[in-house]
Amino acid sequence: MNDDGARGFLFAHEVSRMLAVIDPDRAEVFWKLLGAFSGGQVSEFHIPQTEAHPKSKIAFRGRTMKKQEYVIVTPVEPDEQSKDRMDAVDKRRVFVVHGRNTDARDALFTFLRSINLDPIEWEEAVHMTDEASPYLGDVLEAAFEKAQAAVVLLTGDDISRLGKYYLTPYDTSDERNPTPQARPNVLFEAGMAFGKYSRRTVLVGLGPTRPFSDVVGRLVVRISNDHESRQKLANRLRNAGCDVKIDYKSDWLKAGDFDAALRNPDLPGGKILVRLSVVKREASFTPDATYKRKVWIQLRNETDECLELRDPSWKGALGGMKGAIRSQTIQLKLGPYWCPEKIGVDRLHLPPGDLCKLWIEPGEEHQMDALKQLCESETPLGVLTITANSVHVPISV
Repeated sequence: MNDDGARGFLFAHEVSRMLAVIDPDRAEVFWKLLGAFSGGQVSEFHIPQTEAHPKSKIAFRGRTMKKQEYVIVTPVEPDEQSKDRMDAVDKRRVFVVHGRNTDARDALFTFLRSINLDPIEWEEAVHMTDEASPYLGDVLEAAFEKAQAAVVLLTGDDISRLGKYYLTPYDTSDERNPTPQARPNVLFEAGMAFGKYSRRTVLVGLGPTRPFSDVVGRLVVRISNDHESRQKLANRLRNAGCDVKIDYKSDWLKAGDFDAALRNPDLPGGKILVRLSVVKREASFTPDATYKRKVWIQLRNETDECLELRDPSWKGALGGMKGAIRSQTIQLKLGPYWCPEKIGVDRLHLPPGDLCKLWIEPGEEHQMDALKQLCESETPLGVLTITANSVHVPISV
């Protein structure tokens, strides 16, 4: 080990001494993380035993020794005990981390059971510790140990924004405006899950939530009643090693009502977050227009406040309609007229109870006759996501 490396381990040892006084378990985790970042695992821990924690699992050969021992980190293969634990884990068990939205939690549990998985209930996780009054960390540790995968359900239960003092010209709207955010305990427990089982942790988002930078780049499954999102979640769980069974079954496509669990956390009574209802959908063909083929979606503001609408996007459903939303497509209904008459706008303010509409250009694979029949049927076309008063609102069409 060179001088820089030796100094680094000396510093790490001093940090571990302080941690051992506060919490010896965290001191052990500290050394494990150090080993992980060094490309190996730590097989011995030489951290001082303290009076505050005389029964610490971490051993040291006496506090009065002048010669102190340091950990040498070397790459090792996973031990047989770890392999045996993985083999013994029930592939159907899944631990779900969730916030205050119990309707969303119930929908997810129903869905998981429909694909042959067995989610761990909270009281069951408490029982796994074999303690009458366990610490929260012990409950999570026990549940993670018994589960094949961890599912972190992100729902916008809190409202948050960055303090104005810290804003910069480059900050996005979710930093500037009050935006739904997952509960702090959910974010903390998500970090615990990723720290222990990054390859077996699945992030699931329901409705709009404020992003957090530590998971930027990790794909979040945006769950809804849409068949495609359910398929994605089932695939992720299967990739995590879970015993997912959906072949030749169809109940899982409807099990758990996620759309009904959408909430605006800042409205009294838990009012449903989807504040825009779909009034009409219609396919049209205009031979002399720049974009000849259009599918119009009419929306009504169902709230008692004026909504600023902007940034619409479209995602087709399985068996629905693929397409794209062009710029300046939103129109407002004033009396019998749609305004602006021939071309829309990028954003507008929609008063309570009023109507607006926008159009989607369908993919070339869709024939006009088939589109008209599709719009008149009960088949879901897809999901329209639009920003309403700085909140991203997904609407099933």
